[in-house]
Amino acid sequence: MRRLLPALAVLLLCADASAQRVVGVVTSGDAAVPGATVRLVSGADTVAATAADADGRFLIRAPGAGRYRLVVTAVGYGPATGEPFALSADASQVVDVDLRPAVGDLGGVAVEAGRRTPAQTLNGVGFYERRDRGMGRFFDRRQIEDRRPRKLTDLFAVLPGFVPLPQEGDVRISSINSIVRGTNCRPTIVVDGTVLRSFGDPIGSGSGLPTNPLFNLDAALGIDQVEAVEAYAHNGIPAQYGGTMSPCGAVLIWTRSYAEAADPGDSVARPPGQ
Repeated sequence: MRRLLPALAVLLLCADASAQRVVGVVTSGDAAVPGATVRLVSGADTVAATAADADGRFLIRAPGAGRYRLVVTAVGYGPATGEPFALSADASQVVDVDLRPAVGDLGGVAVEAGRRTPAQTLNGVGFYERRDRGMGRFFDRRQIEDRRPRKLTDLFAVLPGFVPLPQEGDVRISSINSIVRGTNCRPTIVVDGTVLRSFGDPIGSGSGLPTNPLFNLDAALGIDQVEAVEAYAHNGIPAQYGGTMSPCGAVLIWTRSYAEAADPGDSVARPPGQ
């Protein structure tokens, strides 16, 4: 993991110096874990989130000084819940994350602790109820496999109202479906119930539309990591994910690691050197 730290230093130098930042690398043993979902938690609330890049690196900007911890999930691994740490104003904290496989091996016996089926998880988060209402477009794992997309944004090529942006690994809402005029209307992005991009974040060029410059759908999540997708061009967006306050639509993604979540066990997030 330490061989990746110089790259993290570059991220720190490029980041806004007036913000509190948490950076690190998600690994399992000596291997990077790309696409891991990294959440910054204060108390019981997720205050920021991002996805690890292809090298497992991540950067999260905290909303202010305070006491935080990281919660990290990735397909095929048990969730990692870190110890709390203090982050002072305009400071940076490096936290490396070590994930362990979700299925352990004790004396040659495979152990799956607290595992639930993907269907149970999707039912619990309201996926099937919303699908039955017919207000958005829905793909479960079987439907995703039937379409044989090479990457996540390929799914949106067949969805009315959505325009895939393959070079950016992103999607936008077509202007005819957007109540915000222009061609750069990006939907709210929610992964495993955590908002990674919401309407109102700056996108550049003075448009005032949402983006996260470190967030790329295709880089963050391989298509084999996705259990289900909900896509709303405008109508029917769940209230907890913006509702009518998301004029550029919303995309809800449920990962296989979340849908098959096991007990965290002793996966840990830790400061370097511990």
